[in-house]
Parts: sequence; C-alpha cells; structure tokens
Amino acid sequence: FFNGKMIMGKLVINGEVGHMTMNVHGPKCYCGNHGCFEIYCGENYLLQKAAKLIHGSHPCEILCDLVKTKKRPLSIETLFEARNLGSIKVQRLLTEAAEYLGAALVNLYNLYDPDEVIISGTMIENDDYVLNLAIAEAKKCVVSRFAVDIAPSKARLKTSEHEKAVCADVFYKMTDTIIG
Repeated sequence: FFNGKMIMGKLVINGEVGHMTMNVHGPKCYCGNHGCFEIYCGENYLLQKAAKLIHGSHPCEILCDLVKTKKRPLSIETLFEARNLGSIKVQRLLTEAAEYLGAALVNLYNLYDPDEVIISGTMIENDDYVLNLAIAEAKKCVVSRFAVDIAPSKARLKTSEHEKAVCADVFYKMTDTIIG
C-alpha cells in the first residue's frame, strides 16, 4: 500500500515477492527463474529440507519422533512443534528462512518505502518466531534510518482462505460493473 491505496501493477501481479530473485545462481524455481525468494523461504522448500532431517544421514531425533512415532504430518506446524520441543536443527532451518524473509522485507522497504506490508503464509500464521526474527534482520539492513519501525502486518485471512477472497473480489467487481 502506498498513500493509502493498494499498488496495482499492469498485469495485477504486483506485490508477488515470492519470485523476487535472491540468488541468481540459486536453484531453479517452478516459475523458470533461479534463486527466487520462494525457493529459500517457501513452505515446500522448508518441508523438503525438513524431510532430509528425517531421512538423511544425520536425522533430527525430535522431528523423527514427532513424524515417525507420533504420526504427525510433516508440516510447518510440526516444525514449530519440534522447535518448541528443543530441536536445534529445526530451529536453524526456521532461522535461515527468517533471514531470507528479512532480506525480502529489506528489499521491499528500501525499494518502495511502503505504508504497509502484509505478509501471509503458513509459516507466520500460528507462530511469531520466524516473523520476529525476519523483522529484526530487516531492521539491521534497511537503508532509511526512519524505517527502523518495520512492522509488517499479518494477513487477516489464513492461507486456506485466499481463494475465497479472490472470488469475492471478482464477484464484487463484476456486480459493480453491472450495477454501475
């Protein structure tokens, strides 16, 4: 948002920072680019790395116990549970994701100096650990001395409700056009 209005791009994909390049030599993303932010901080990436903590040569005992013994699904929620139970390996994984999220926030604040940044996703919906670390990381690197009050908002809708919101917006625009 800028000057109280949502910034709308030409193709209405503005604000999609998931495909902002964080490393031009990084792994290929499904979008075709390399090193996209989503690769380093997205839920799929975290769960792939977490799977290596279960099935790899140096397994994480706490995460293995949750998934194999207690039959928890390998999910972001299970990762937070493992961290809360003291898993240093899972904590490192989440901290790395927070560092990348912090770098993305720095890029957004330095580029746009926005009134507000809204963050959504499973990783920040139920636990503030990653978001708080990301904000601290961003505050260390932001250019403007006035931007030290970096305080992104959590989306009010849960990730599972985004499709409903898009449908409601399209419906609203269609009826607004018809009614005039």
